[in-house]
Amino acid sequence: PYTANSLNNDLQRTMIQQLQALNRRQQFRPGLLSLLTNANHFTKRGIYKGILRHASSCKGILLDVGCGNKPYRDLFRVEEYTGIDIDNPAHDHSNEPVDVIYDGRNIPFPDNRFDSVFSSEVFEHVFHPEELLREIHRVLKPGGRFFCLEFSRVVLPVFRELYDAYSFNVLPRIGQVVTGDAESYQYLVESIRKFPDQESLCQRINAAGFVRSRYVNLSGGIAAIHSAWRV
Repeated sequence: PYTANSLNNDLQRTMIQQLQALNRRQQFRPGLLSLLTNANHFTKRGIYKGILRHASSCKGILLDVGCGNKPYRDLFRVEEYTGIDIDNPAHDHSNEPVDVIYDGRNIPFPDNRFDSVFSSEVFEHVFHPEELLREIHRVLKPGGRFFCLEFSRVVLPVFRELYDAYSFNVLPRIGQVVTGDAESYQYLVESIRKFPDQESLCQRINAAGFVRSRYVNLSGGIAAIHSAWRV
């Protein structure tokens, strides 16, 4: 029989699931709750605002590389949206709405398939970024546009020193308190520092065959959105 305890347990499970879903959304679209749960709140908020400003520039048939849970899906007003993500034993995609799993090097679509390609926080985790850039160029139609959002280099010297001190000394500790996982935050900081700066990434994008590559700094260069065209 259905008892008061059963009802309370169901309500508790429902509330926990709703809070977990809200927390996941806040990781990519930071709000007030994110101030308490997201050690990278201000950086993530800058990223979200940057995507919000540029999403309308994606047209037609869109490919989202490294889509994960598709946290920005509803920001894009496109004819068709396809999300792909890498086959990674360390990251289980079974509960994510990924349309296609790929190997991180070869995009399983024919040439000239997409009008726009978007990626967010992908290339710092890719072992062969030049190959992936060439693949993105291949699947874009002539006249198609590529948008790439990555953590980057802070441009103001004084702010850079403060941000480095915060990233290496404070952020992993906050991550330990909030999530119990300082190592992931330490890995993130180190991988960002190894990643090319804004101009170097532009050069890599151009080397893959793109033209008119440019970037817009977000949050003083903590992150940047690069864009380029295929001709």
